[in-house]
Amino acid sequence: MKASRVWFVVAVIYLVGITGFIIPSMVPLFEWLIPVNILFAFAVLLFGEEKISVRHLQLFTVCFLFGFCASRVAMAMLWECGQPAPDG
Repeated sequence: MKASRVWFVVAVIYLVGITGFIIPSMVPLFEWLIPVNILFAFAVLLFGEEKISVRHLQLFTVCFLFGFCASRVAMAMLWECGQPAPDG
């Protein structure tokens, strides 16, 4: 897959996510989809690479884990501040 297509797919994924968080009725669904989104973006970036080295796998794995943990911390902080508890 060409790099420009990979970045286009990732950009669309995140634009849809931002739009989903702007619409209040969609927020619970998109909170649940955060881990799925991060996993999908990880897969798109991984399969978008023509040559995959150990260094690529390490970088993608660190980014995936950081994004997943950051989303969980953010949801936990929102829950502590009186926002509705996330379903995920």
